[in-house]
Amino acid sequence: SEIVYRKPKNKWLEKARVILAITGKDILEAVKNKSVISTILSALFIVVAYRFIPILSRGSDPPVVFIYSQVETEIVKKLETSDTLTVYTGYETLEAMQRRLADWDVPAIGVSIPGDMGTDLSMDGVVMDGYILNWTSDEDDNELISLVEDEFTELLDRPVRLDNEGHTVYPWPESDGISTWMGLSAVFAVSMIGITLIPHLMLEEKKSRTIDFLMVSPATATDLTIAKALTGAFYALLGGIIVISIYSYTVVQWWLVPFLFLVGISFLIGFGLIMGLMIKDRSQLTLVGFFIFIPLFLPVMLSLMSPLFPDALITVFKLVPTTVLFNLFRIVLSGSGNFSAITVIWYLAYLLAWGVGVLMIVAVLVRRLDRRDSMYGLETRSTGADAHIQNRQISTPGPIITEETGSELAVPFERVKPAPIIAIALKDIREAINNKLFVSILIGTGFIVLSQSAMQNFVISRSRAPVMLIYDRGNSSILQELDQQPDTHVAVVDSLSIVEEAITDMPSKDLGLILPEDFDEIALSQEEIVLEGLYAHWFDLKDIDKVREDFETL
Repeated sequence: SEIVYRKPKNKWLEKARVILAITGKDILEAVKNKSVISTILSALFIVVAYRFIPILSRGSDPPVVFIYSQVETEIVKKLETSDTLTVYTGYETLEAMQRRLADWDVPAIGVSIPGDMGTDLSMDGVVMDGYILNWTSDEDDNELISLVEDEFTELLDRPVRLDNEGHTVYPWPESDGISTWMGLSAVFAVSMIGITLIPHLMLEEKKSRTIDFLMVSPATATDLTIAKALTGAFYALLGGIIVISIYSYTVVQWWLVPFLFLVGISFLIGFGLIMGLMIKDRSQLTLVGFFIFIPLFLPVMLSLMSPLFPDALITVFKLVPTTVLFNLFRIVLSGSGNFSAITVIWYLAYLLAWGVGVLMIVAVLVRRLDRRDSMYGLETRSTGADAHIQNRQISTPGPIITEETGSELAVPFERVKPAPIIAIALKDIREAINNKLFVSILIGTGFIVLSQSAMQNFVISRSRAPVMLIYDRGNSSILQELDQQPDTHVAVVDSLSIVEEAITDMPSKDLGLILPEDFDEIALSQEEIVLEGLYAHWFDLKDIDKVREDFETL
């Protein structure tokens, strides 16, 4: 009989059918794969954690109010000592106050005190402009407005009303707060799923011998690679949709979301395909994944530390594609007038170029592979003729029995020689060094242990101008002159505990200072001024002395 091969009517349609069939198989197998499920759940856990960290970190602190006052007034000073509200003041412009409000990650409110507040307090009622965040609920806004109105009413002994009509504040692309948490969540989830899922599927196919069945199918190496890319894109897109759903109440630029996912996922899937084509076992997956994922995600975090790093280094961090993706996610939450369309187009084009470049590398790797059997680096399994197992019978010494009595003689104790133990230990050490899994674990552990110390030392050495955190028991006029110095910055706080907490949280050469109530009188006299200063315990005393001398000269 003669075998007749049917040529498909439409080659591209047949190829698409094969790719979709393999993609469907991979999507279903991913649900059954424990490694894939653990990766997805880990990413989603981080997303949920990022969502609730701001709420948990604030705890039971009083509500936050940002105040912009056009004139100096005693009302602002009284508000700073309020037990009901946490008040931030000192903004030179209304926009500066609005930007600070946009940086907040929990419900807060801004207030603009009119210019006649310092002179005219005889009016029956006072109307102030109140500014609310676009993503807060009406319930939270009404509660904050009521608290602020009651506080102002008590201080002025006049009715006070906040007008928030048309005063909604939207985040800027560079804003911190809720947009930063959302961007970090989205980048982490999409990156972790998109990069690591594909290699896990490829390794599982080698382990379950599924690849052997695909090798006799009509699928080519290119078809299998495209199917893996579609599978990774499916789950990465699913993770991104979950993140957007969690933060849906903050999203403003919905039109940008599809383009962001399209270009953002493309280069992440490319890295996942490169890993899948390179690795042969899980030890290599751990090692290669570490050197791909960390350089992609760490610059995102470091790009937020612009006051602590040189501008050139921050520029390098911002050129990393994941950082660009992070900035795009922040633009999704920004107001329409707070960003440039040219910036968005540039970001999308930059990510698209990265995606095309990475996928071109994948195409080169696939082209170099043989058709199907060498796609995953499979080696020809040896047959029985190639493999040879040599069995040896090892005799072990037994007890010594005498011929006369038939009883056992005690074998004298043999002293343990150190040479064999040392030889075995050296062999194990050499094998551990050659073991890629051990090396990857060792490198990862060392990175985690050393990164904290190294980062702190680097940040301290590159830190910004010193900050003097002052707890003023009186109202010193000298503080205003100190704040105008170009190389220093003065921040006045309300309590000593705030000073202690702040200087221990800041990785820079900051000092705390406690001013007595009669500081101005002492400063104008001929007496020597002795003030109580605070500094973090990890600083070198030489650095502390230098910073202290700088402030003493003021």
